Amino acid sequence: MNRSKLSNVVRLDEHKKSPGLTDRTRSGPLLKHCRELASSTLISALPIVMDKLDDALFDLANRSGNSKEQGVYFETMRQVRVKRASIETEFRRFFKESVRSTIERVAGSTRSNSLADTSSADLGLVDEGDFEETLAVTNMVRKIRRDCKQLLYALERRIAELLAVDELKPEDNPFGPEAMCNAFKDACSQIDAGVEVRLIILKLFDRHVGAEAEQLYGAINDYLVSQGVLPEIRHYVKIQPSAARPTDHHANGQQSYGHPGPGSQVPGATLYQPVQENGATTATPMVATPTSAVLLDALRQIMDVNFTNRTGTHTPGEEQLRVVSQLTHLQHGDTEAACEEFASLDVSAVHTGTVNVLRDLKQVNVVSGMAEIDAMMFDVVAMMFDFILDDKKMPAPMKALIGRLQIPMLKVAILDKEFFARKFHPARKFLNSIADAAVGWSEDQDRNDALYNKLESMVGRILDEFDARIDVFAEVQAELDSFLDWEENRAENTASTFADVIQDRERLTLARKNAEELTTRCLEKAGMHSVVREFLVGHWKELLFIRHFEEGETGDGWKSAVQTMDDLVWSIAPKTLNQDRTHLTEVLPGLLRRIRDGMKQLGIPAQLASNFLGALKKLHIAAIRNEVCVGDPDEVRELSGVATAENGADIDSAGLDSQDIDFQWSDEATYSVEELSLIQLAIERANDVIYGTAEARPECAGMGTTLVAVQFHDSRLTAAHVGDARLYRLRRDVFQRMTADHSLRQQLVNKGIYTAEDVEEKIQSNVITRAVGPESTVDVDVQEIATERDDLYLLCSDGLTDMVDDVALAEILCDHQTDLATASRMLVDTANKNGGRDNISVVLARVLSTYPDSMPGDEEFDPKAKLDMYGLTDVGIKRSHNEDHIAIDADLGIAIVADGMGGCNAGEVASEIAVKIVLEALRNGSVDSITVTSGDGIRTSRVAADEQLTEASSQASALLNHHDEQIVIQGLGADVAYEPEEEDEYTEIVRNLDVGSWVEFYHVDGAKTPARLTWMSPVTGRYLFTDRKGMKVADATIHGLAVEMKRGNVAIIEDVPLFDRIIGTITEHLHADGARAH
Repeated sequence: MNRSKLSNVVRLDEHKKSPGLTDRTRSGPLLKHCRELASSTLISALPIVMDKLDDALFDLANRSGNSKEQGVYFETMRQVRVKRASIETEFRRFFKESVRSTIERVAGSTRSNSLADTSSADLGLVDEGDFEETLAVTNMVRKIRRDCKQLLYALERRIAELLAVDELKPEDNPFGPEAMCNAFKDACSQIDAGVEVRLIILKLFDRHVGAEAEQLYGAINDYLVSQGVLPEIRHYVKIQPSAARPTDHHANGQQSYGHPGPGSQVPGATLYQPVQENGATTATPMVATPTSAVLLDALRQIMDVNFTNRTGTHTPGEEQLRVVSQLTHLQHGDTEAACEEFASLDVSAVHTGTVNVLRDLKQVNVVSGMAEIDAMMFDVVAMMFDFILDDKKMPAPMKALIGRLQIPMLKVAILDKEFFARKFHPARKFLNSIADAAVGWSEDQDRNDALYNKLESMVGRILDEFDARIDVFAEVQAELDSFLDWEENRAENTASTFADVIQDRERLTLARKNAEELTTRCLEKAGMHSVVREFLVGHWKELLFIRHFEEGETGDGWKSAVQTMDDLVWSIAPKTLNQDRTHLTEVLPGLLRRIRDGMKQLGIPAQLASNFLGALKKLHIAAIRNEVCVGDPDEVRELSGVATAENGADIDSAGLDSQDIDFQWSDEATYSVEELSLIQLAIERANDVIYGTAEARPECAGMGTTLVAVQFHDSRLTAAHVGDARLYRLRRDVFQRMTADHSLRQQLVNKGIYTAEDVEEKIQSNVITRAVGPESTVDVDVQEIATERDDLYLLCSDGLTDMVDDVALAEILCDHQTDLATASRMLVDTANKNGGRDNISVVLARVLSTYPDSMPGDEEFDPKAKLDMYGLTDVGIKRSHNEDHIAIDADLGIAIVADGMGGCNAGEVASEIAVKIVLEALRNGSVDSITVTSGDGIRTSRVAADEQLTEASSQASALLNHHDEQIVIQGLGADVAYEPEEEDEYTEIVRNLDVGSWVEFYHVDGAKTPARLTWMSPVTGRYLFTDRKGMKVADATIHGLAVEMKRGNVAIIEDVPLFDRIIGTITEHLHADGARAH
C-alpha cells in the first residue's frame, strides 16, 4: 500500500471488503504478528529513554537547592538503574495485555483463540494517579494521534476488517497510542518518585518513543497490505468544513491551503508550453511537456510503494549522475562549471527562492539519455513548487526558504523515487517540517527570531552539502527536531502559566459554588437556630471555600469541614430517643474540637469565639432535653450534669465549655464611605451590562475585568477598585499603596490564615476573588482621600505590579515626579524587562495645586489647571494582544484603568464596557441616562506586539463613541441565532479539535492571529489558545468558540502536511485537465 496515500483521509463511504481476506481464521495470526512487531519496536527504543532519564535526574540533583532534594533525585536514579530491566519487562507485559484485552472486548468474546498464548488474566482498571501525570499521558496520546492521524485511520480500517466490525473507534484500536502510553506509565509506577520526576519520565518517553510511532504504524500498515488486508483504499485530502469568511478578510486575495483562486497558476496541460519571447519560440531547444494524462499516470506510479519496491533503491545510472552533477553546480551558483545550457540562467533567481526556475532547466541536451520517468521529474517537481510559491497563506520569507530548495528537491526526485512513496522520507519530512514551522510564524514580529535563523541555516546547509547523498536531509532533520523540541518545551512552559491561571480561576469558582450549595442545603433543614445559621453563613462557608480550593472534594480537610457542618446541624436538633442523646454526648468532644480548629483557621477573635461556643453549649443542653430553642439561648436553663426522668441519661457538660481562640468574628465594613457613591453605582451598572452580555452570548462566557477609577474634586479624590488593579500615592518621600487586592492571597493574609511570605508558597497563582462582570453582583471598595499639592497618584494593572515590586515603583516615580511621560515609559519598560507576562497599563496623575471647594459644573471649577495626567498601555512581552483599557479626562479629573479577562476576545470587550460606562457616568454625574448597545458586527481592534504602546495625555484625553446618546460597544460581533447550549456542525468541529490544532482569529483591522490549542480544562472543557511562543491569544468555551466560528471570526488551519496538500491538489487538477481534454 502506498504510504503517501495513507497520509490522506479515507472516505467513510468507500470502505471495501478486502478481496484477499476471505478466511477469517487468518485474523488471529495477523494480529499476533502486529502485536509482536509493535512491542519489539517500542522495547528497542526504551533504552534511550532510560539513559536520558539517568542524565536528567543527575542534572536535577546538581541544580537542587538543598541536600534533602538532592537526595531524592539520587535515590530515584538508584531505583531507575536497579529496576530498569523490570520496567522493560513490565512494559512489554502491560502492552501485550492491553492489546489482548482490547481485541477481546471489540470482538465480543471472552477469550481469543488466536492469541491463546497470552495470559488470560483480565487487565485491571488502571489507577490514573496524579492529575498532572494523567493529563501528561492524555497530551501524549493527542500528540501522537495528531502526528499520525492518517496512518492511524488506515490502520483502524484494517483492524476493523480483521475483527469483522463495521467501524473501529480510535480508542478501540489495540495498537493505538493509548495502549503504549498507559503501558509505559503503569510500568514506571514501580519507581517511587514525585510527580515532577514522573512527568520527566513521560516527557522523555514522548520524545524518544512517541517519535517512533509514525514508523511503527507505517510498518504495521505495510505488513497488513502485504497480507492482502484492504490493499485498495481510495484517498483524498480532507478539507474540513469551516465558517464562511467575511469578504473583507480576503480582500488581499488570500486563499486557504489547497484552494487555488481564480487566476492562480494551476497545474495542467496549458501551463507547460515552451518559453516564448515576442511571440516566437526561444532558440534554446526545450522538451515538450507531457500531457496531463501522462503526468497523472507517472505520478501514480512513483507514489505507489509497490512500484518503488519493484524498482528498488538501485545505484543511480550514469545519465542520472550526469544531470545531478550539473544541477549541483547550479545549486552552488557555479554556472561556469555547469553545462552550457545552464550558463545563461539567472543565478539570483535560483537563490532567492521566489521564482520557479525548474521548467527552464528541462532542455533537450540536459535530459537526453535519461529514462522517461526521470525526465518527467522536472515537470512534477515544477508543479510542486508552483503550488508552494502560489500559496497565499504561507509567510513570504518562509515560502522563499522552501523555494531555495527547488534544485535539491529535483535532485532527490531523480535519485530516489521513494521521495514520493514514503511518508517519512527524510527530504519529504524536512519539507513538511519547514511548512509546519511556518504556521503561527509572523513576518512582522518574528522576521529575525531564532526559528527563522535556524531554518535559514538548515536550508543553507542543504545547499552547501547535498550532492547526491540523501542522508544529509536526515542529519539536518535531526538537528531541526532537536531545536523544535527545545522551542516547544519553552512554549509549553510559558503556556502553562496561563493554563494555571485559568485552572485556578475555575477551582475558585467551583469551590465557591460547592461551598454555597452545601451551606444552603444545611440551612434548609428544620430546627436551625439563628446563632448557628449566622455562623454557617458568615464563617463556616468561608472555611468550606478555602479547603475546597486547596484540596478539592477528595481532601481530608474538605471532608472534615463538610462532616462538621452536618454534625453541628444535627447536634442542635431536639433528641427524642435515648440512643440519640447518648450518641450526642459521645461525638460532642470531637465536634467541638473540629469547630475550634475551624474557627482558629478562620481567625475569629477569642471573645467572639467564646460567645458562640457558649451559646452552642446552651443549644446542646436544650437538644438533650428535647426542647426547641427559637430565641435567645440564654433563656434555656443551663444544667451541669442533667439527669431527668424522661431521658435517664447522665450528661457531662464539661465538653461544652468554650476555649479562647485568637481570631476575628466578622469582616470589616466593605466601604469606607457610607453612601452609595456615583462611582460605585457606575461600576455596578458596568457589572450588570457585562454579566448580562456574558449570559446572553456563549462566546463571552466568563468575561470580566478588574478596575481602578478615581475622580479628583474638592481637594480630595474618590477612588474605587475591584480586583487587583491598584492605586498608589507618592507624597513627598512616602510611597503608599492605597488599595488592597481582592485576591485569594490577600484574603488569606487578611484573615490571618497565612503570612504574606507563606501565602505565595501555598497559593501558586494570585487568583482574584472579585471582578466586574463574572457574577450577577459585585462588591466595590470606595474611599475618599484628601489630596495635597505635589501628590503623585499611580493607577495600574497587575501586569505592572506582578513584574515590578513596590520599591522599584517608588524609585522610578521619585526620580521622575514631574515628567509623567518618562515615568510612564520607564514603568512599562521595567515590567517588560522583567518578563512582561501580561498587558501593562499605567495612569499617572499629579496634583499641581489644591482644588477649590466646588463641584463639576460650577464656573470656578477648573481641574485641568490643577492636574497633570498621563496614561500608557502596552501589550507586554508574552501576550499577543491587549485586553486592557485606560481612560483619562484631565478636564474633569477622571482616570480609569481596566484589565479584561476571559472569553474569545471578550476580555478586551469587558474592559472597554467598564471604562466607557464609568467614564460617561462620571462625566454626566448620573448613571440613569446611560444606554449601552453592541456594534453592528464589527470585531474589536487589537493592540499587537508591533503596535505596543497606546498613549493618552491631558492634551489628548480618551473619548467615547456616541451614537444618539448611546454608548456603542464594538467587538461583540453581529447577533446570530444561537442558543447557549446549541449543538450543530460548528460545536462538532470545535469538539474535534485536538491539543496542537491551529486556528486563526480575525480582527476588525484585517489582522489575523494564528493560535494553537494548547490546553483543555478537564473541569469545564475551556480551551486555551496560545501563539507559537506560548503567549496567550484567547481562552474560550466550546460553545463560545463555535459562535465565533459561525460568525466567521475564527477559522481552522488545516492540519494536512504540505507534501500531501501538494500531491492532492496536483492530482485533482490533472484529473480535471484530463477530463476537459476528452
